[in-house]
Amino acid sequence: MKDKYDYYYDAMDALNVGRAFLLAKQLLKKALKEDPEFIDAYNGLAVVHEDEDDSKKAREFAEIAYKLTKKEFKRWPEEMEWGLMENRPYLRAICNKAIYFHEDGGLDKAEKLYRLLLKLNPDDNQGVRYLLAALYEKQAPSIVDERRWGGE
Repeated sequence: MKDKYDYYYDAMDALNVGRAFLLAKQLLKKALKEDPEFIDAYNGLAVVHEDEDDSKKAREFAEIAYKLTKKEFKRWPEEMEWGLMENRPYLRAICNKAIYFHEDGGLDKAEKLYRLLLKLNPDDNQGVRYLLAALYEKQAPSIVDERRWGGE
């Protein structure tokens, strides 16, 4: 029997392999039925809606993920390494929030969250250092993926 993590990873695979937006949404909704506060389901729905060019909806889901993360941590811990699977939803939610601040011109807030991510996870498995460099160079966060992965 599948659990919420299976649904999340299946949804992300559906997006990566076939850009199957509807299937990904259905799988993420199943994950939320299991756990209405499953942060990665909201992170995943944000990704799906970004891929569908629905930034408004993506931001709504990213905000829910971030609020649930803040609810979990009254104070940020000293470390939150990416290598521990249970940390990844929180790190994704913080990073998404930082990116949206960055896109909206909230550069101080974005920088603060980028620096928090680097403190929590100094190995920087998310590539936050590149996002921070883009911010300093007054570039949009999207430039990072384009240059790093050979995008448009």
